[in-house]
Amino acid sequence: MKIEKLSDRQVRFHITRSDLEHRGIKLAEFAYGSDRAKALFRELLLWAEYKFNFAAHDIPIMIEAVPVNADEIILIVTKLNPQELEAYQQNNRDKSAISSDHNPRQDPGLQNPIRHLIPPRVPAEKTALFAVDRLEDLLSLAQKIPHPDRVTSSLYRDPKSQVYYLLLSSRSDNQEAFALIQAMTSEYGNLLNVPKFGEVYIAERFECILAEDALTKLQSLHSIN
Repeated sequence: MKIEKLSDRQVRFHITRSDLEHRGIKLAEFAYGSDRAKALFRELLLWAEYKFNFAAHDIPIMIEAVPVNADEIILIVTKLNPQELEAYQQNNRDKSAISSDHNPRQDPGLQNPIRHLIPPRVPAEKTALFAVDRLEDLLSLAQKIPHPDRVTSSLYRDPKSQVYYLLLSSRSDNQEAFALIQAMTSEYGNLLNVPKFGEVYIAERFECILAEDALTKLQSLHSIN
């Protein structure tokens, strides 16, 4: 995933099909705003806030999903002022009046730009596992995270492939910090679906390097070096 700041009111994300597949999201889900798509929206907004101070608390946000080709989609996030919000809502009312029986879930995929006005809070996963190829990337990631202790983190390694696996879990009182760290980690590794099987599944298959506070310890290690 890549992020660009277009203005104080607008940012743009480049998302590949691989990014979506790792999150179990189908391209067509953007057409009707599934829970998983909304969770991705929220993660991206927190990333934008961290990287560009693009704060959007209690502000109407429009997400425009634009397919570039079969392997990439662009998400454009825009903060709306009251006039733009009213125009957006009126446009949606007009569309509903013209075609009240259309069901977007029947659409096979995204063919045209799709726009959504998203709520300020959306569901988010509580556990995430990332595969990272190099230790150097993990050290760089840990150095960038402002408060690594706001999530629980463990580090594993596959002895055969030498791939590292970073397991992140949210603390009950800090879901936003977890979403932000997920977004930052996406720059360095690939999100996997393994966490649904639990930590025991991971521990049985990989070598445990740091059982707890992995990000904090990696950050300290980087500082020493």
